[in-house]
Amino acid sequence: MVKIRDVYPKNASGGYERVFNNHEVGELMTRVQSTVIRNGVELENIIVDRVSDKGHCIDDLDAFIKSISRSCDEDNSYLCSKKIVCKSKFKQKNQPDFLIFDKKDGKIRCWVIELKDGDMFDTKKALGEKEHLQEFTKKFSKQLKRIPNCEVSYGVCCFNQNDKQYIKNGFKDIFDEDHIFTGRDLCKMLGLDYDAIVSARKKDAEDNLDYFVEQLLGIDSVQDVIGR
Repeated sequence: MVKIRDVYPKNASGGYERVFNNHEVGELMTRVQSTVIRNGVELENIIVDRVSDKGHCIDDLDAFIKSISRSCDEDNSYLCSKKIVCKSKFKQKNQPDFLIFDKKDGKIRCWVIELKDGDMFDTKKALGEKEHLQEFTKKFSKQLKRIPNCEVSYGVCCFNQNDKQYIKNGFKDIFDEDHIFTGRDLCKMLGLDYDAIVSARKKDAEDNLDYFVEQLLGIDSVQDVIGR
């Protein structure tokens, strides 16, 4: 997990400063918000790094697809990151976070996955996510049509939530459970240790709490409020 102490955003909207009518508190809250955003990217990188250690990361999607029957080993999953999709001829207007190719019983299943660190979204955001996933999946399916026994599906994964119904509610019932992954589901498909990833991130969360409280208590106006 990204540490607040390491985050110094270049630009601040001033929104938090107006909420508290205090520049120092506003600046600290801006750093917290920036950390939340960066944590999503950091989670993607953690997963890519751990799959890469297993030797199952795709570094050239065009070459992988060209010889997909030989590239995919039986009962193994292969991960392609957004960065690699963007370098390929399969690039579209909106790229998913991951493509995961899974081969079982001679059949290849490709999952078009959007990864989320959170699990609560407004209706407009949820609809947009589904629309982008469906659009990419539809076009990608056509491009892979020549490959026998290959099916393309889409899914959304809320990494920190292990209740599919909760995720479904968080997306305002816009995704059904067949298109929902928990973090544990995703890790199982990729052969990763879910608990180890969560545990490693929690260590940084402890540092974030300590740092946030220290910084907050170091602000004179906050001390004045406590004194009152």
